[in-house]
Amino acid sequence: MVLQGRSNAQIARALGIGVHTVGDHLKSVMSKLSVSSRTDLVAELFGRHYLPARLSGSLPSPYGWYLPPA
Repeated sequence: MVLQGRSNAQIARALGIGVHTVGDHLKSVMSKLSVSSRTDLVAELFGRHYLPARLSGSLPSPYGWYLPPA
């Protein structure tokens, strides 16, 4: 949901949890990836997962996941 640009409040509503819980989870994820902002988090995830798949010739499925090249 972060990659979709949703706010903590939007994520909390969609998951039925508190806004502070969302923030705590995001802080934990960002700490583990050594990033300090949502922008850096998106860039890190793109660089680790999407870019290598795209450069290998994979195409995204209708759900946004990259499938192995045919």
